Amino acid sequence: MKKATAIILTLAFLLSLAACGGSDNEATATTSEQGSAVQAVAESTAAVTERDDDPTFLTLFRYPDSKEYKAIKKAEKIETGIGGEFNEIWKFRAEKDGVKVRLEHISWVNEVGNFQILSNAFDIETEKGKYYEFSCTVGEAIPKYRLVAEYGGLRAEYYIQYDGMGEDTKAVELIGEKYHPAEITEDSPFYALCLSHAITATDNDNDTSVKDNYAFWQTFASAVTQNYEAAGGDAFNGENLKLTEWAANAYLSALYPSLNGAYPDYPDGGEIVRTPEAYEIMPCSYGDLHSSEFYGVEDNGDGTYTVKIKVYTYPDEYEVLEADKAVIVKPLDSYDENNPFGYTVLRVEDCELPKG
Repeated sequence: MKKATAIILTLAFLLSLAACGGSDNEATATTSEQGSAVQAVAESTAAVTERDDDPTFLTLFRYPDSKEYKAIKKAEKIETGIGGEFNEIWKFRAEKDGVKVRLEHISWVNEVGNFQILSNAFDIETEKGKYYEFSCTVGEAIPKYRLVAEYGGLRAEYYIQYDGMGEDTKAVELIGEKYHPAEITEDSPFYALCLSHAITATDNDNDTSVKDNYAFWQTFASAVTQNYEAAGGDAFNGENLKLTEWAANAYLSALYPSLNGAYPDYPDGGEIVRTPEAYEIMPCSYGDLHSSEFYGVEDNGDGTYTVKIKVYTYPDEYEVLEADKAVIVKPLDSYDENNPFGYTVLRVEDCELPKG
């Protein structure tokens, strides 16, 4: 009964991820970030580095009843300090010297659509051919721990999660890949950030710079609201939403990368309140005042991309105004836990799109 319940919960979690878009750090153009994040087997396409022509970092043995697991006679124990009813002993063999391996304690953050790293349960460098073992809690629906291996500029991830498999399952190879952020689609959490820039630029007479505190924090509040609603939220049920400092900074680093933390003060009577524990955001849902169309993403050939958006505004019930916006964005070239969206917004420009 427990296994059936876990599978149902896992399917429900995957459906919720699909609704809010994706941002796992190893996702490809055809796989949402969060869909990739919770796959039980994180096998990747082989890549080649200058340091080694074999990108396999670790071989993971997670099933005590499997023949491969039972064949391991000796393994170095890594202390994690993790205990609980759903703990299991997992083992892995290092396929290279000097692979940096850590077990991250993670927490799913709905408002961002990604995992926040809470702490590291262990952090080691490997010896080739050596076996290691560690204790961890296996998540039944949403993983609580993630095994990460890095070497030669490549990265591999494996989410510690129940998958219903057993003794006949083969060992899993963790294979390194270069970091590639997920494709930007209309369902992506990052698209909500682009849309918030386009709407704010339209509302502020096409001035896309941070010209005052209100425009800056209006963009932030709009992005939080749109992401939350895209993930199935209900405009915060009329209540302000409290974001942890990490979640707020994740938005800000993607929306305004050039500011380096030098954010404007909160406007008096504005939509953002900073408390000692969190950011409190008043819902910034525009309802019938705005709608939009997604016109796709273009590769600019210089390491940046253009997200094209048509924004419709309704000053009154008899008038509809159109604003065509090109949001210029840049993908990250390596994983950054403080910007789980995978991209940053560089600027917003006017453009000309086909009439709707």
